Amino acid sequence: MESIILNHIVDLHGWRYVIIFLIMIVEGDIALFTTMFLLSMGLFAPLPLLVAIFGGAMTGDLCWFIGGRIFAKIDRWPVRFVNKLASPFDSHIAERPMHTLFISKYVYGIHHAIMFRAGALHDKAQEFFKDDILATLLWMLTIGGLGYLSGASFGHFKYYLRYGEVALFIAVILFVIISHVVAAKSRKKL
Repeated sequence: MESIILNHIVDLHGWRYVIIFLIMIVEGDIALFTTMFLLSMGLFAPLPLLVAIFGGAMTGDLCWFIGGRIFAKIDRWPVRFVNKLASPFDSHIAERPMHTLFISKYVYGIHHAIMFRAGALHDKAQEFFKDDILATLLWMLTIGGLGYLSGASFGHFKYYLRYGEVALFIAVILFVIISHVVAAKSRKKL
């Protein structure tokens, strides 16, 4: 595959896993899907990549959880916003933390708020993180699996994309010809 960006990723060697780890702390879904897509194309080694993804996701969750413990009592607009966003889920966090964590991973923009709120509500962090580990592994399996399968099937579609490019080119040419013919006929009628 010829790409300037992908060549630079390959040149980073071990640093690319550190970068993925740091990206996973902040943003998970897009990074997980993309890295698994690139894994299927052979740009990453599977074990270090999975360790970086899992470690980054869990570190991000831990940071939000600790942030909830520390900042929950502060009455500032960011904390009020996060609490307003996640407080409807308080009973779910307390009664069914595994389900809540698993579902929140798929709802963009809510997972961090749920982790923050869980930090403010939960006394037993160890038990909570057992549920978070399972939810994270299932999330990695589904989103990562979709990314990997997309990358694996991309090679098959690449063959058909060539025909799509030719068909698009022919369609543009036909459109130009037809528009000139229609314009010429409409000028004759005027």
